[in-house]
Amino acid sequence: MTGTLSSPAVRIKPAEEVAAQYQDFAVQRLAAGATVLARLWWLGWREAGSPDMSDFRSWYYPVKPDFVAPDYLK
Repeated sequence: MTGTLSSPAVRIKPAEEVAAQYQDFAVQRLAAGATVLARLWWLGWREAGSPDMSDFRSWYYPVKPDFVAPDYLK
């Protein structure tokens, strides 16, 4: 496509007004997504045989990468 727009877009309503009209919709969609994600995690846990997660530490990773010497100082 080689052409350019001949005129800029014109807003009929202010963006703040339109955003306010969609706030309830956005909240409902975010809530629905959170509910589905929670259900997926629960189903995955259940399908894995309901493992004991009491010792799980999400911040601990038992591996670490080898040292990578910086080469931008040359």
